Amino acid sequence: SALDSGAEEKRFFLDILLSAQDQHGKPLSGSEIRDEVNTFLFAGHDTVSTGLMWTLYHLACHPEVQTKVVQELNSVLGDRMVPSMDDISHLEYLGLVLKESHRLTPPVPVVSRTVTSKITLSNGFTP
Repeated sequence: SALDSGAEEKRFFLDILLSAQDQHGKPLSGSEIRDEVNTFLFAGHDTVSTGLMWTLYHLACHPEVQTKVVQELNSVLGDRMVPSMDDISHLEYLGLVLKESHRLTPPVPVVSRTVTSKITLSNGFTP
């Protein structure tokens, strides 16, 4: 069997949540599991849809890039409308376009701040 050969058993996300425990060994409650599933599903959906929306926007703003993407798709896919897993590795220009779009407009922006002067918060804490 796969377990005897040393291969890791693949587990589904829900199985992992159902067996998860907090720091005190207590299983997650139904509402905690539901919250984790909602976070996973909605966060994944939002980032993919936002990234796709910005990529389509960038392609619309740069018709010459859009033309090159279409040419690559036609070259790799031919008459097929849906790429296979093997086809994806041959869509090099499209991969570069996606990466550049994500660089220009990240689906999950990061904001960081640096304190430039000494401050004291109301609770007396000084970062």
